[in-house]
Amino acid sequence: MDTVQRYQEFTRLLGEVIDLRRAAAVLQWDQEVLMPNKGGEARGRQLATMAALEHRMFTGDAMGEHLAALEEALSDLDEEQQAVVRETAHDFRRATRLPESLVQRFAEAQSRAYMAWVEARKNTDFAQFLPHLREMVALNQEKAECLGYGESPYDALLDEYERGMTATALRKLFDDLATRQSDLIGLIMESPNQPEDGWMRREWDTDAQLRFTEAVLRDMGYDFDAGRQDLAVHSFTTTFDIEDVRITTRLDKNDFLSALSSSMHEGGHALYEQGFPE
Repeated sequence: MDTVQRYQEFTRLLGEVIDLRRAAAVLQWDQEVLMPNKGGEARGRQLATMAALEHRMFTGDAMGEHLAALEEALSDLDEEQQAVVRETAHDFRRATRLPESLVQRFAEAQSRAYMAWVEARKNTDFAQFLPHLREMVALNQEKAECLGYGESPYDALLDEYERGMTATALRKLFDDLATRQSDLIGLIMESPNQPEDGWMRREWDTDAQLRFTEAVLRDMGYDFDAGRQDLAVHSFTTTFDIEDVRITTRLDKNDFLSALSSSMHEGGHALYEQGFPE
């Protein structure tokens, strides 16, 4: 098999893996937007099954063989193809350190924790969520041990979102930020010219809020023919395809900035996702 054929077969297999990830994302979107409360237990099992299948396919022998061969033949690929191989190889090596059983347990526990968090938040009852939080922390610690790390277990988890970042570097960054933010807040609070915010202390029609956020999103360039905005307890953005990028927002009749800031924030994520070349 020459390099061109190898790359084509590699991207076909990778495409199937991504299809499974996107299908799981649809289940997660439904869980947070439309799913009835009693569907949580079954949804956790479904997501766990999808996570296990995706992990099995991604870390299988076929993917490993294609990546090993393509890494040896990188000079035969163009710049974009090299980047796809390089990034996939990084993710592949991380994934192969995780047992499928852990991936499956993690997905199911995450689903249970989310449903518990929704109820705990509604009841203002942290104790209701605490056992799930402890379970997620323990699973993340187990995941970090499997992945390996230098100084802190958090280093292994950070690599998934900000490659090369460490807990030590973050601590220094946030310590400096905390000082600067505290000083800034102090200056604002001590200023004799306090802003008049009485106009914000009123009720805001939630239907009007939603229409307003949609108008703002259109002005930002968000394509509603390639996405939609729904309501969720916690706002998020999810991508099924560059032509199906969905966002959520949260309405509060006493605080119109909740919806506006959520929609603009998630709209920014969505514009990035919708902006990818086909």
